[in-house]
Amino acid sequence: MLVERPQGLSPDFLTEGSKLWAQQLAVHLETRRYPTYPSTIKAVWTLGHREPVVNSQRIWLGKTVAINIAHSRKTREENRSCGIDKLTSWDLEYFSPLYFFNGSDNENAQLRRLSTDKNWLVPKTKIIIADNFYPPNTIENGNRPKEHQNTQDQVTSFFQQITDRDSKLFRVDEVAIVSSSTHFVRIPFYLKYAEDMFAEKLAYPLTYYLYALPEKEEFAERLGEEKTKLAKWASKGHLAKTPSANLLAA
Repeated sequence: MLVERPQGLSPDFLTEGSKLWAQQLAVHLETRRYPTYPSTIKAVWTLGHREPVVNSQRIWLGKTVAINIAHSRKTREENRSCGIDKLTSWDLEYFSPLYFFNGSDNENAQLRRLSTDKNWLVPKTKIIIADNFYPPNTIENGNRPKEHQNTQDQVTSFFQQITDRDSKLFRVDEVAIVSSSTHFVRIPFYLKYAEDMFAEKLAYPLTYYLYALPEKEEFAERLGEEKTKLAKWASKGHLAKTPSANLLAA
């Protein structure tokens, strides 16, 4: 049984402290230069974007995160460090985390094309592409799958994967999330909303590690747009009142 939040909440239900926190998180991710890549991360989740250039950049950043995690895993297991460029195809197959992507049909098709590039490196066996998901209100939607159209769809899709016994992502508890820096204004609130919705199916705590695509000269403008979207979707009851407490952005 999934727990639904009431609809039609006022934008004011997001506290000023939460909104300020979200803005500060985006600034931190935009300006962070040397992220860490813990070896305990089990999957990299990259969120698709409707603009092909941004979508491509997120996909490649997700690849970079995955390869760095593979390097961290190899270093931990062998108790010695080697250059990341020294990873062999066997190393990548053995140490790479899962690479999860859930966008629209066009966004997913772009990943399928890019993953054939000789510089891609992430093994095909590690790639999981979700072409659709099941909306929470399955009675109203006739229990039919739906294409991902927005961030809420993508977050719901991810949680369906990690609670599905038939998914490779089942019970993944440490995940790297890859998106644009200002997108993380909203993502933590969607995560908390989904954590509450899937509470009965999640018998373990989740930890999210955040990796952001810098937006550079467009950062200020897009930050303003994301703050507006935060209030808009809060008014529709699609966000939790507070962000997830399980975020790491070291």
